[in-house]
Amino acid sequence: MRTVFLTVTDANFFLGTLATVNSVLEFHPDASVVVVVNSDRPLTTQQSRLLKTAPQVQLATSEELTRGRHNGAWELKAYAAEAMAEDDCDVLVGIDSDCLLAGPIDDVIADCLRTGGFHGGQDGDSAEYDDAYAAYGFSVPARNPRYMSTSLYCCSTSQRNRETLRRWAASCVAAEFNGTGSLPGHGDQGILNAVLYAEGRTSDIHLLDNRLWSQHGAYWDCAIGHEVGRFVNLSAGRQVQRSFHCGGTDKFWLRPHRDRVLSTNSLQAYPFVWFLSMLWFGRCRDWSIDPHDYLPQGTEHLLEDLPAFLPQIMQIRSEARDLWDELTDVMVDRILRVKRFMSLGGGSMSDLVRLISDTPEVRRYVEVGCYEGGSILTLALRFLNRDIDFYAVESFTGNYDGTMDGWPLPSRRRFTEHLARFPTLRVTLVPGESAAAASAFEDGSLDFVFIDACHETASVLRDIDVWLPKLKTDAILAGDDYQFGDVRRAVEDRCPTAETTPSGQIWWNWVGTRRNKRRRHGKRNHLILRCGLSPGDIVMLTAAVRDLHRAYPNQYVTDVRTPAAQLWENNPYITPLDESDSDVRVIDMHYPLIHRSNSAPYHFIHGYVQFLEEQLGLSIPVTEFRGDIHLTAEEDRWRSQVAETGYDGPFWVVIAGGKYDFTAKWWDPAAYQKIVDHFRGRIRFVQCGEAGHFHPKLDGVIDLVGKTDIRQFVRLIYHADGVLCPVTFAMHLAAAVPTKPGKPKNRACVVMAGGREPAQWEAYPHHRFLATNGALPCCADGGCWRSRCQPVGDGDPKDRDLCEYPIQITATLRIPKCLHMISPKDVADAIELYYEGGVLAYADCGTIRNPCARPRLDTIPEQQISNPGRNVVLSEPRYNS
Repeated sequence: MRTVFLTVTDANFFLGTLATVNSVLEFHPDASVVVVVNSDRPLTTQQSRLLKTAPQVQLATSEELTRGRHNGAWELKAYAAEAMAEDDCDVLVGIDSDCLLAGPIDDVIADCLRTGGFHGGQDGDSAEYDDAYAAYGFSVPARNPRYMSTSLYCCSTSQRNRETLRRWAASCVAAEFNGTGSLPGHGDQGILNAVLYAEGRTSDIHLLDNRLWSQHGAYWDCAIGHEVGRFVNLSAGRQVQRSFHCGGTDKFWLRPHRDRVLSTNSLQAYPFVWFLSMLWFGRCRDWSIDPHDYLPQGTEHLLEDLPAFLPQIMQIRSEARDLWDELTDVMVDRILRVKRFMSLGGGSMSDLVRLISDTPEVRRYVEVGCYEGGSILTLALRFLNRDIDFYAVESFTGNYDGTMDGWPLPSRRRFTEHLARFPTLRVTLVPGESAAAASAFEDGSLDFVFIDACHETASVLRDIDVWLPKLKTDAILAGDDYQFGDVRRAVEDRCPTAETTPSGQIWWNWVGTRRNKRRRHGKRNHLILRCGLSPGDIVMLTAAVRDLHRAYPNQYVTDVRTPAAQLWENNPYITPLDESDSDVRVIDMHYPLIHRSNSAPYHFIHGYVQFLEEQLGLSIPVTEFRGDIHLTAEEDRWRSQVAETGYDGPFWVVIAGGKYDFTAKWWDPAAYQKIVDHFRGRIRFVQCGEAGHFHPKLDGVIDLVGKTDIRQFVRLIYHADGVLCPVTFAMHLAAAVPTKPGKPKNRACVVMAGGREPAQWEAYPHHRFLATNGALPCCADGGCWRSRCQPVGDGDPKDRDLCEYPIQITATLRIPKCLHMISPKDVADAIELYYEGGVLAYADCGTIRNPCARPRLDTIPEQQISNPGRNVVLSEPRYNS
């Protein structure tokens, strides 16, 4: 199915168009987007270039559509719809360039195909048609009870709809609003509604809640919140918001809109923040372009709005934190507009930025000698996505001769005005002489001190002596203008091991011999991490590799030797290394922390990290509560393996078994079947598992057992809405594999855990982790860590340390009591929470067989739950009961 989103723009509406297009691609990355450019006010070269950075976007000119007809924004909407409906597409979505998608609209698109009608926001209660409307061919006066907005509407491209769209375009040519004819109606919207009414198609108009959809007359009256990764309309019972449409004259990109949000309409902050997010961080993005080349006149304030609202942008769109690292020099200069003596573009300012970038431990930074704040504001802006507090020490007295090293004295008024322009930059002014200002900081409290005050040798010596005690162990003391003889002499006297940056202007010295030695050698460490454990363990190892590189960028080159090598595909932190190279260190990876898991508050994700810290003598902060799996752009575009079976809707992956040597992780197969039956018609389950393991066949599922390799399974998880499994590989992938654009930020997962492992060691915050730790004597103090409920007969010591409380399910199957205590109702309730809370929505997955006979899980007798049923097939030679 091909969906085409259609919008009309010109040079004045470009910023709205850019945000609109990016909002479409955010939630519908595979859709085609056609942007019709009004040639009367064409886009600039750089504006067109920005839109073309996404291959899904096609630009068309108004000349291609008007063909001698009247050229106007309203008319172009109709002409474009007429033309695109004749193209090879199934659904057409018209969206104005001042309207942003706030979430996916797949359900409405599907409804368009199902109904064959037009779907859009309701605009008012009705439309009254007077005598003038007789020109459309219907009796007047008349009342149209279904009046639809065209700010955001959808329709299929059926033959009947194509005929309606042709008449819409033809009627716009003879419209009263443009003086070309006598057909009345308020713009393109009024014309289309009159055409539909004239064709007797009011029943084909499906109106959506105006507050959630088109927001005509409601935008400023709706309080918007952001909950569990979605925008919600607090004025409409916390329903999910579908779009933001500012309408009127106060467009998102104009200063009055921003000022209104900051003053009288703070409840519309989220729509404005979303606009900025889509404007600056969408798929159509190129920060190498000078923004002055594409920002229309009068919209330069959006550059200052970017840092002002960045903290909120990062709250609703976590990718913005990493994307901020792409901030270019030209963007910094255009945003700040503050005099700076240190230069970017390869100069000393660039060196200082790089030095801080390579030092993730920096949390408190002091600059001594800031003039009017140009350099420290540059740093605060550049690192606004990091947790760093900046302190600006400036006396404003210069050399007491009316100058500052020959320059005019800095103005304290201008300094504070600069700070006031950027309230979110974490810069604190500490006025006063260097020595006096140093007394405001405790010894050993700072991570980085940069000296750029008086350049006379005696002054530099005093500054070094005053500020050196304020630094922590393993911190940086640095300064500017090393090329000056007075500065160089002072540095060589106090910091003989200091180094200089590529520009030769910045000197820097590590305080702390261990770190200093490693930095001075300047050699990247080559590591091969070796581990022979199961895929779930390898997922946890990916997190350790990620966090090592994030903590020490450009200091390590890593390769791995593990099973499940497909988990490392496309990983940016992996570089092929040869074990025979003399400079390569091979580390056999373990996680001894597991032996403290019953008593210490740690998760599995800390296991490899702490071991690596001990091996390397480093501190490695854990940055994300998940493993680190990367998909290629090509994989992102592929259809799911489930779609290849003929079903192309949402689904959950279910793992209804496990390895034969870990029978203590098995849940009752009949209970899995009851879950599938309970959700039949609402959730489609896809059963997966490795061939040769114990995976009793379930009825009513898509069977992919033994049909996926590890990489295919990763892609399957990527497309899945949720995962149902015991403590296993799939649970860790559910957290580690990114979610599709337009899906919730975190993937749903329900885990039947029991009491084998301590909950805090395995559970992820957004999973429903059903544990019974503390409910049985065997797991009263955490997890029992036993692996089997019956001997397997393979000579493994696990056969001699069996589950203390096995439950006999059949003659050949036992499961642990800790898992048997988890009922199908418990699991069904856990799944339903995701839908009741609004994170997920049920889909029509097919006809429910005997829906009236579907059992209520809270009424199933216990003996039925214990019956595995005819689908349980167990290979007898595997073990003895």
